[in-house]
Order: sequence, then C-alpha cells, then structure tokens
Amino acid sequence: MAVRKYELESSVKEKIRIALHEAGVIVWCHNVDNRRLHSGLGIGVADLICIVPPIGRFLAIEIKTYRPGSDTSEEQDRFLEQVRKFGGVSGVARCVEDALALVKEARDSI
Repeated sequence: MAVRKYELESSVKEKIRIALHEAGVIVWCHNVDNRRLHSGLGIGVADLICIVPPIGRFLAIEIKTYRPGSDTSEEQDRFLEQVRKFGGVSGVARCVEDALALVKEARDSI
C-alpha cells in the first residue's frame, strides 16, 4: 500500500471547517466539479465562504495543501482580491492555523 506524502485537500478542509465552527464562525462550503459553470457561484469562488462575528465580517478562504503545485488559479486570485477590495478578508489556508489567523484578522480589523 502506498503511503500518502501530503494530506488531501478534503481532509484539510474538514479540519478547518470544524475549527471555524468551534470559533463561532458561520461557514458555507463551495462545492464545484471543475466544469465551467454558467450559474451558481462559479469558477474562482473560494472554498469556504464565512461570516465572522461579532459584526458579520465577510471572510473567503481558499483551501490548498502543502504539496507542490497546490497553488491558486488566476480566477481564485481575482476572487480573493475582489473580496479585499470591497472590505472583506480573504486568503489561502493550508492548515487550521492559517484559517484561524484569517478569522483573527477579520475580528481585529473592525
């Protein structure tokens, strides 16, 4: 049996979702199947869309792993930039600590 060298993105996402829930953050998971969508949220939207209490700050988190080649696409970069442009917080999380740092930023930048 082959040993996996890097954690799967789905595993990282699940750990982050649990940590965000425990931190009191409202989280929606964006599920896509990599087809060009003409409706719904579409290509480039972050994996996790969140509302951070106490003031309801918008937070978008793109989940990636530490494996080589696990980088954001141009569409994902544009989405994350737009969120920040309009006052939200956004970023890439490769672990729970990364995601919680984004939550802290959302809470501290009130």
